[in-house]
Amino acid sequence: MTGRPASLPQPDPATPYRIRLQGPYWACWERVDRATGPVAKGPFRVRLPGDWRALFGNTAGRVRLWRRFGRPTHLQPGQSVQVVVPPAVGLLRVRVNERLERGTDTRGAVSGFAAPVRLEVSHLLRTNNLLELWLELDPDRTDAAGGLPAPIVLEIHGPPQTA
Repeated sequence: MTGRPASLPQPDPATPYRIRLQGPYWACWERVDRATGPVAKGPFRVRLPGDWRALFGNTAGRVRLWRRFGRPTHLQPGQSVQVVVPPAVGLLRVRVNERLERGTDTRGAVSGFAAPVRLEVSHLLRTNNLLELWLELDPDRTDAAGGLPAPIVLEIHGPPQTA
């Protein structure tokens, strides 16, 4: 007996547990190529997910986004943690705790990742962690929305926790 009523489905060990990293992110322009209005000089807050125009208007350039997140509690031996960033036009680079990094070629007019970026971060996790993203887009040079269309998540893989 697992302590659960028979009518509730049991968790599937092949399905990862997902924690959304939405909420506010800090943002700071690294380069502004063209602005149609005022541009924040210092760090400012944005809420992800969101497309480029919703986040930054028609401003073209490169922006760095970051947020902190805690180490998932109750991790057990055999479980692994991945940061998963959705496919995104204009996504240049993803970095965790200033160490693990994944980047893309930026020579095209519209760069980005066509598949989700998955970073295995189990060995890097601390009590407080730093996730950084770099986005670059010129909204007048592409029909693509840019930005991040879906939430970034932490996925916990491995054997399910037992009660």
